[in-house]
Amino acid sequence: MITLDKIDIKNKIVLLREDLNVPFDEKGILSTARIDAALETVRLLQEKEAKIILMSHLGRPKGRDEQYTLQPIADYLSEQLKQKVTLFNLGDPLPSLKSRSVALLENVRFYAGETENKEALAKQYAELCDVFVIDAFGVSHRAQASTTGVIQFADEVCMGPLLAKEITMLNQALDNPRRPTVAIVGGGKVSTKLDVLLNLIEKVDVMIVGGALANTFLLAQGKNVGASLVEPELVPMATQILNRATQLGRTLWLPEDVVVADSIDSPSAQVKNLAELANTDKIFDIGAKAIVSLEQILLSAQTILWNGPLGVFEREAFQAGTRALAQLIAKSKAFSIAGGGETIAAIEQFGVEKQISYISTGGGAFLEVLEGKVLPVITALQEREAQINDINTVKL
Repeated sequence: MITLDKIDIKNKIVLLREDLNVPFDEKGILSTARIDAALETVRLLQEKEAKIILMSHLGRPKGRDEQYTLQPIADYLSEQLKQKVTLFNLGDPLPSLKSRSVALLENVRFYAGETENKEALAKQYAELCDVFVIDAFGVSHRAQASTTGVIQFADEVCMGPLLAKEITMLNQALDNPRRPTVAIVGGGKVSTKLDVLLNLIEKVDVMIVGGALANTFLLAQGKNVGASLVEPELVPMATQILNRATQLGRTLWLPEDVVVADSIDSPSAQVKNLAELANTDKIFDIGAKAIVSLEQILLSAQTILWNGPLGVFEREAFQAGTRALAQLIAKSKAFSIAGGGETIAAIEQFGVEKQISYISTGGGAFLEVLEGKVLPVITALQEREAQINDINTVKL
């Protein structure tokens, strides 16, 4: 696919789609991590003497809603770049742009047709620029006017360095991994991770299943899970995945002991073997024996994929499993890649950001890659490149 290094952008207007959807409250921006990552690409474009228009969404407004304005982001960009970054609306006169200057288009979700990927809006975006650069992995799973739509109509298009890095890292972990490869899939429900489980069992050597979704697998094995959260209707699917793991000679890891309580707010918790569970017990974390067995698996791994916690790590009584998991991955010499909102929250809570090889910036996009799906943005880039190649062939 066409990347930024293959296009001459000197003195050209570059429309740069980033993911600046940062958390915020009434006091302002809570985390600038996504903006800081995008600034690396902005500075690269400046080095190449481009005229830059940034675009992004923020939140989920239903039309124009000033609480979702990108003005605070424009102010932060101005501070970091030490130059004025002008916020403007689609349809307004384009700000005066010189080489290395930066403007910011107001929240793309203010404009009718954005989420529906309307052609008319995509064409309006394309008319703003000479070159469109898609660099937002976090929205690469969405076919919208500012992602896949504008790719069809801009004069020149390419993949930005942040998106390219995400794709490279995920390909390294999924398609050409060092082995043994271990995947950790945690979270609340099998239904939300079913496609991930089905895809990864075909690719990895060990799949660690944790969190509440492990309960359905334990139930499929005939284990007592007390009053824990389960999805009985998905027991047949869990059985199918367990059987597939056996057929392939893979290991599907489940905890042998767990931390239980009457409720998530209970002041007391107990560690029990599965055979000891009472009918009123609810599982909220893995136990000490399970943690020891995880250590053996993770410290011998060469590639680790992590998506989802092993317990309710937000509560001190139920955080030991996820804390141990984070610390073991940090200690491991494996290439490790992690993604998803809860996973990143756990990584930050336990202070292991610098020990994870790569932390993905995309939640939904990360999941879709783990599911084995081709992201719509990648498909659009491939189709546009094929179209350009066909035109060039005709010219020859």
